[in-house]
Amino acid sequence: RAPDSTDRFGFGGDPNLDPETSLNLELGLNHRFNAHHALSLSAFDNRIEDLIEYNTASSRMENIGKARIYGLEGAYNFDLGRWHLRVTAIAQNPENDKTNEQLLRRAKHTMTASLTYQQKLYSVLVDFLATGKRKDVTEDLDAYQLVNATLQLRPYGGWLAQLKVENLLDENYELAKSYNTPERSFYFELAYNYR
Repeated sequence: RAPDSTDRFGFGGDPNLDPETSLNLELGLNHRFNAHHALSLSAFDNRIEDLIEYNTASSRMENIGKARIYGLEGAYNFDLGRWHLRVTAIAQNPENDKTNEQLLRRAKHTMTASLTYQQKLYSVLVDFLATGKRKDVTEDLDAYQLVNATLQLRPYGGWLAQLKVENLLDENYELAKSYNTPERSFYFELAYNYR
């Protein structure tokens, strides 16, 4: 990946960063048991050169050299009429090849789940995200869980009204130490789709 504008010109940015290069290997298996159940499993091994990371000693973004992220990912899908469920889990080891330390702000374990109920005139969607603890510059970041919910109404024609609540349980969490994240937030959208 090429360095983005934040990597180059944001806090601690470096306009002379090199792009990352990587070799990604993945072996996967997908199986549909029947019309309602499907499972996928994969093993992955990503080797990255010139990884762009924050260097705590220099307080700058730098190409840290080599990194390796390897692990397993599993996903389960369940469909039954108007109900749809998808659960994904990842167990990985994100490490700096030079220091053998865990890469900053990258969890070893994550899980997502999405449950949808869909009718002709409305649908309800609930998302769940769980992220394990992560290493940061001076101390570890706590694990956290987020729940988001969306209600969509399609009253007639091309109209769509949507109410979304992010961080429904008002979880206090950090993606980077001492940087705030949004509290419970409400969003409303009204749209019309011309056909």
